[in-house]
Amino acid sequence: MDNQPGEFKLRYYDFFDATVFHEAKVTILEDGSRYVGRSNDKVTSDVFVFGDSTIFGHGLSDEQTFTFLLQQKYPKSKFHLVAAGGWSLSNALINLEILKEIIDSNDII
Repeated sequence: MDNQPGEFKLRYYDFFDATVFHEAKVTILEDGSRYVGRSNDKVTSDVFVFGDSTIFGHGLSDEQTFTFLLQQKYPKSKFHLVAAGGWSLSNALINLEILKEIIDSNDII
């Protein structure tokens, strides 16, 4: 996956038994971030979560990522998951540099 927008169904096979597999639904938004659920209409802050494939939730469906769960817990915040499978923390730093112009002092990183 290269963070192209759309809904994807990924299939992961068991290393020892190819008949056993796990599927995960991954939704990438137009801005390249992963879908984390909806905030409510009265957003008080933006929360940017930068990271690698672990932070992205590689192998998990959208609703199983920690960022999705945080969005459900804090609906007045708008969470942005800026990570991808195969990325490293170097990518997180690069993305922070790219997005620094839209992040303001009221936002959370």
